[in-house]
Amino acid sequence: MKINTINSFEEYVNYTEKYKNKFYFRGQANKNWNIIPSLFRKPELVHNEYKSIIKEMSESGLDAISSVFKLQHYGTPTRICDLTISPLSALYFSTEDQDQDSEDGVIFIFDKERAIPCNRYELDIFSRALITSDLNLNALANEAEDLEEIKSILRKNYIIQYDYQFSYSNRRAILQGGTALLFGFSIDEGFINRIGECKLDDIIVEKIIVPSGIKNVIKKRLAEIGFTKEILYHKFENNSFPNDFNVICEDLVLNQRAYFNKINAKYRVDTVHFDRDKLVFQIKNIYQQLFDTYGYNARIWTYFYYDENDIVEANWICRTEWKESNPCNIVWNNNYFINRMRYINEQISQNEILERYSPLIAEVSSFYNEICEIISHEDYSISLIVNNSTFAE
Repeated sequence: MKINTINSFEEYVNYTEKYKNKFYFRGQANKNWNIIPSLFRKPELVHNEYKSIIKEMSESGLDAISSVFKLQHYGTPTRICDLTISPLSALYFSTEDQDQDSEDGVIFIFDKERAIPCNRYELDIFSRALITSDLNLNALANEAEDLEEIKSILRKNYIIQYDYQFSYSNRRAILQGGTALLFGFSIDEGFINRIGECKLDDIIVEKIIVPSGIKNVIKKRLAEIGFTKEILYHKFENNSFPNDFNVICEDLVLNQRAYFNKINAKYRVDTVHFDRDKLVFQIKNIYQQLFDTYGYNARIWTYFYYDENDIVEANWICRTEWKESNPCNIVWNNNYFINRMRYINEQISQNEILERYSPLIAEVSSFYNEICEIISHEDYSISLIVNNSTFAE
């Protein structure tokens, strides 16, 4: 297995760029920890596993595997270990545990080609075992199924494919770019033991070591773009927000009309950790300044965002719209963090973009060069470009 050590946030980002969308990741705060699901560490709970799953299925309407995934994200010990499509999310989990700040963290890189979708036959068999109280092979298999095949399926550990059906089944999974490593059972002389083996060497491609000395710097860099406990766990009720943050006007378009001024403006909020009440206060101050400048009958539309990712996705923190009854009507984007983290997590590598679009670029490059040649002359015209014989073909 390949082992590499990174020495800065920037080095990690550059190093893992080529891995985006081609591998899955898992971050752990201590490089010496093995990958073991929480349920296997608490064997006293293992015999009630099926009860928790059936209860979750009944409450949420999810299938068995997705129910285990949701239980995992909300604190119930399960036979799942979290994986993520996001190198940054994995980096966060390699630094999250403050009790391990003096230990080196680690990111495991998993072979995505080994992942299977939720609708595969193997996971159907697996699901039957998960919700069966009296586990035995004869009860699990129907007449058309081979017992040896059932044994083989139940013994294995599975990487579950990141997809909308599975990974969008709960809010925290979306925020974390989550998918899962599902651990199997052990079988001895026909008896099924709910605790299986944790051998993973054949599916781990590489380990990236995160030195303890750079953990705090990495935490700060990750927090700047939204990788914090409050956001990734969607848990804001006990959060203490910074007292001060700035709202900066990045673009303002003024259209003067006969009887009023119409204003469209974009404002950048310089942190993703904003308190709504404090932001509302700043927005009202902005409106007061605009009214003072452009008149109290001005009609104002404003858009608030954090960075370029938000602009690309038109993912505003909030916007305001003019209404005669309420000139400063604030419309909040309740899915702001979901959209933001999903966009960051699901980005693909620059190399993959080039691979996908190189054929198209090659196809149009000759036209592009020809157009450049034509417009380099002072007397060019649009009709010359349109009627050029190469384009006409």
